[in-house]
Amino acid sequence: MLFFGFVIVYILPSWFNTYYLIGEEALHIKSGLFTSLCISYNNITAIKETKSLLASTALSLDRLEIVFKNAKGIQVIHISPKDKSEFLSQLGIKRKD
Repeated sequence: MLFFGFVIVYILPSWFNTYYLIGEEALHIKSGLFTSLCISYNNITAIKETKSLLASTALSLDRLEIVFKNAKGIQVIHISPKDKSEFLSQLGIKRKD
């Protein structure tokens, strides 16, 4: 019973409420009920493809690893946009602005 409660409270909202928005000044990441992150383009230090098994906001193992700076130091997050090449293209345009 506890397992089903976990699925309903955590897994299902993550599955249906995960998105990545390329805004004017920052990348916005939303996943489930608890994860919401805004990363300024100026703070992104690296982006690479990965198939990491680490827990993350990515819904697939075909992921992008984003390394960025914030008040806590250097951070890493994994995301899995549906169209990685288009996502990287749009993100590259914003990072150059």
